[in-house]
Amino acid sequence: MAQDPLFQVMCTFGCPRACAFCHNSFKPDGRSPPIRMRSVSSMIAELERRLAEGAPIRRVRFDDEIFGLRPEWLEEFSRRWPGEIGLPFDILTEPSIVSERYARLLGQAGATHVHMGIQSSTEVNARELNRRGGVAETLQVADRFSRHGIYVRYLVMVDIPGTTDADYRELFELFQRVPK
Repeated sequence: MAQDPLFQVMCTFGCPRACAFCHNSFKPDGRSPPIRMRSVSSMIAELERRLAEGAPIRRVRFDDEIFGLRPEWLEEFSRRWPGEIGLPFDILTEPSIVSERYARLLGQAGATHVHMGIQSSTEVNARELNRRGGVAETLQVADRFSRHGIYVRYLVMVDIPGTTDADYRELFELFQRVPK
């Protein structure tokens, strides 16, 4: 991995969501696990060290469950990343946190792609996966990212027990409407 041009790093451990399929929801008391975040300085220092050691890094992927959960952290990141590291990067996120500001800050920082979990149809998400949001929200978020020059890669689950033909149709129709 030391010679891989893709550097993978995490800034956050934990997630405020309790999606039924995710390892973060497996706490015996039913509460979400605590969220711990590295400072922007710590994360930048790690990459600067790797680059100084000669690592051939050309792209960074932040593997946080949901990148940039705290607005003040994301604001600092978007100010510092372009001048101190400047590499293109991609993140993981989910639609319920993507405000216009969130998309704008990621675009300013140099994000090129987001991996966004929409999981399944609106009904299946609510009924089987404990996920919020639906088609309208996903379309709005996809448009936000598109306007800021960020491509979206959708993370989708299929063949979830209880999924109907109508659920599959809704998901298919959604993908006909998102920015290409």
